[in-house]
Amino acid sequence: MTPGTVGDGGDGHDTAACAAAAAKVAVAAGDAGPSYLAGTQAQAGAVTSSLLPSVPRAREAGAGVLQDGAEPAEIRRAVIALAWPAVIEYVLLTLIGVANMVMVGRVGAAAVAAVGICNQPIFFAQAIFQALSVGSTAIVARHVGAGETMEASEASRQSVVLTLILGLLSSIPFLLWAQGVVTWMGAPEDVVVPATTYMRIVGGGTVFTVISIVVGAILRGAGDTQTPMRVNGVANVVNVVVGLVLIFGYFGVPAMGVAGAAYGALIARVVSTVLFLAALYRGRTKLPMSIHQSHRLTRPVVARIFNVGLPAAAEQFVMRGGQVLFARIIASLGTVAYAAHQITVNAESLGYTPAQALGVASTTIVGQNLGAGQPKMADQGARETTRMAVAFMIVVGVAVFVFTVPILRMYTPDLRVINMAIFNMRLYAFALPAMGVYFVLVGGLRGAGDTRFPLLISIAGIWCVRLVLGNYLALRLGYGLPGAWVAMVADHWIRALTCYYRFASGAWKRARV
Repeated sequence: MTPGTVGDGGDGHDTAACAAAAAKVAVAAGDAGPSYLAGTQAQAGAVTSSLLPSVPRAREAGAGVLQDGAEPAEIRRAVIALAWPAVIEYVLLTLIGVANMVMVGRVGAAAVAAVGICNQPIFFAQAIFQALSVGSTAIVARHVGAGETMEASEASRQSVVLTLILGLLSSIPFLLWAQGVVTWMGAPEDVVVPATTYMRIVGGGTVFTVISIVVGAILRGAGDTQTPMRVNGVANVVNVVVGLVLIFGYFGVPAMGVAGAAYGALIARVVSTVLFLAALYRGRTKLPMSIHQSHRLTRPVVARIFNVGLPAAAEQFVMRGGQVLFARIIASLGTVAYAAHQITVNAESLGYTPAQALGVASTTIVGQNLGAGQPKMADQGARETTRMAVAFMIVVGVAVFVFTVPILRMYTPDLRVINMAIFNMRLYAFALPAMGVYFVLVGGLRGAGDTRFPLLISIAGIWCVRLVLGNYLALRLGYGLPGAWVAMVADHWIRALTCYYRFASGAWKRARV
């Protein structure tokens, strides 16, 4: 799986992407909402902050503002209108990881384990860029919505410069210390060499990955919903074509195995970076951007970006750090066990993508309705979105449970890996409804500005349940991989129930932003 995509049982998804996409949808659809949406005047945007400048004039309500007393069917139509762009983008991003894992699975269990064991340290290193992503999107969306395109352009240019500097710095450790990181992760002996190669290539190209993430967030904040989908579609094609050629050695090219997968992912990210920057600087958005404009960093703009985005980055650090340690527990169980683990979470990733998109809709609906002084409709909108997500996740869970073996066979012919992954995948089907609840309601909490509670939820779920219980069941009691997965599913249910309790309490309605 390439960095920046969704993975690890729904946690790789990038929670900041949800908030960024929500702000994008709010700005893009603000003038095109269907007739059942209110026409009252309110500030658009699901991500708000007292640090952002106030809007100098009233505007029409955003697409997520519902009519008071709207029927459930009307709310569902609003949710679908908000969620579908995110569905397409998330599916495209996820397919990159799925395609990589399917191709690598044909090489062998060690190759799968090598790719999987590299992803968590790479994701962890990228967590700081969630602050840039969320902060940039929120600020750009607010300025564009206010008609302040020059200010939005200035913030965008400084975000690009910040990302370039931090991206280069983040790439250096992977180039210098890839083997040390792989060894620290507990990679089995037969995995160390291919994992080191993969980490050095993909991790060394972190700068391209993070530029794509942040520039995509800027475009979404400016209301450009089409370019990220198109760019990610092109990146998918490049990743699959180049990966196939380099992994298996077609057209006279030597077969490179894991290294081929790494180069395919890297080339795809380079292409997406070029396309994103071209879209940003060629005037195809509302932003008056030019390479000849000043790109000098200024303290006020940089401070605003980080002040808005740092809570999301802190949550990512907590989550990624826990996932790194959890990956070490799995890696200690051996190559086959880690391959089975990695294939299962990768196979599940497409299943919960729509729930993540519904979380985007929840963020927008809650944030905009609170801004419009309609806490009741914010509550009803989030609850209806939750019902939609749970219903969908139940259907997906049944399909996953029934078709477990055919799905796993797409990834690998290794019967050892398949047999070990069957239990994981069927158990995980029972976690999907919980993930539907969590994605939607945590999105609602973020839309309300209740950003600290998601951080506390992640600490409780990842660190206190997944890690402690996983270590106890998998290693202390000797249940191995099944024990670790029991802990992971318990983590998802704990987070879902805790999030539901917080939302039901109504405390989020009083959050100050």
